[in-house]
Amino acid sequence: MTIPKPRRVGAFLAATALLVLAACGSDSAKPAATTTTAAPAATDGPATSTTAKPVQPVTIHFGASTASLAALPWMVAIASGTFEDERIVLKTDVLAGALTMTAVQGGAVDIGQVSIGEVFALKAAGQDITAIGIIGDRIPSIITLSNDAIKKSGVSPKASVADRVKGLKGLTLGVTSLTATTTRLVQAMLVENGLAADAVNFQAVPQAGLVNAMRAGQIDGFTLSPPDSLVPSIEGFGGVWINFAAGEYPPTVGPPVQVLVTTGRYLKANPDAVRRFLSALWSANTLIAGGTTPTVRNAVAAKWFPDMKADVFNAGYTAMQPVYSTGLLPTEAGFKSALDTYNATAKDKATLTFLDVFDLTLAKASRH
Repeated sequence: MTIPKPRRVGAFLAATALLVLAACGSDSAKPAATTTTAAPAATDGPATSTTAKPVQPVTIHFGASTASLAALPWMVAIASGTFEDERIVLKTDVLAGALTMTAVQGGAVDIGQVSIGEVFALKAAGQDITAIGIIGDRIPSIITLSNDAIKKSGVSPKASVADRVKGLKGLTLGVTSLTATTTRLVQAMLVENGLAADAVNFQAVPQAGLVNAMRAGQIDGFTLSPPDSLVPSIEGFGGVWINFAAGEYPPTVGPPVQVLVTTGRYLKANPDAVRRFLSALWSANTLIAGGTTPTVRNAVAAKWFPDMKADVFNAGYTAMQPVYSTGLLPTEAGFKSALDTYNATAKDKATLTFLDVFDLTLAKASRH
């Protein structure tokens, strides 16, 4: 698809493993590895970037661990033309998480999006990898229950989070894995609210089958990122119970999950390219925080989610906006929480400081 080009735009939970090594079960479209260059701008309104356009274009090879709504910033950057505003020709490969890190280390891609746990493991082993920013500052998941399960709980969806956690007792929740981030999260919440970690029956279900399993009554609910976790409420056979993406459970907000990485050698040799890449993502985050124009949303939907119903996509997009509201800069408190979580389950503990892992010089310099 060729997008027409209008005006340019330009600590209890830490120890109970909220993050583990990877982000929570992601949602929708997950194509095989693909390569794409930044599309012509599909936007409305004035330029968002205040950075003067560089004279010379630069090609950057980006490795993404997912093409789901958990990767929204770089999708919006492509659809809105902010990479073009920075004179970047972006080549993107969508790879599995571990493959993305391997590709970055081997130089097959220049910058990658990976889980922070992978970074901890490699930095602890003395490997050449540097985190240059974050993609989201929280676990972007939602607990969704069927209408029957909501009645069975005896608790109102408008009750306090503590009461809604207690209302999960005895229910069967579908999860992508019995050791997934969100599985551990629910277990931690149960204990925090005076219940046993096994007060909920967890049932492993393939991600693609969670919605239908709940529709068929095989499970009472499930945990997953938007937009799939919103389908029951949109179609009327269930409802959102606890929304981590919206920050309903504060301990899930702050620890970075997905981070942007490169090697020290690439960073040293290409500081201007990295700065321009991060500037494009800052512009995208600004657009996401503002809701973006319908033109940009439609471009993202058409390119990466062509088979998804418009109402489901739009609901998922809106639900994910708070995840990117803080931009590319992590906090030291969030870093510590993520590291404590990693060390709680890691065979080899990592003794790392914030500055051992992150070099945010260019993320700060490119902020606008």
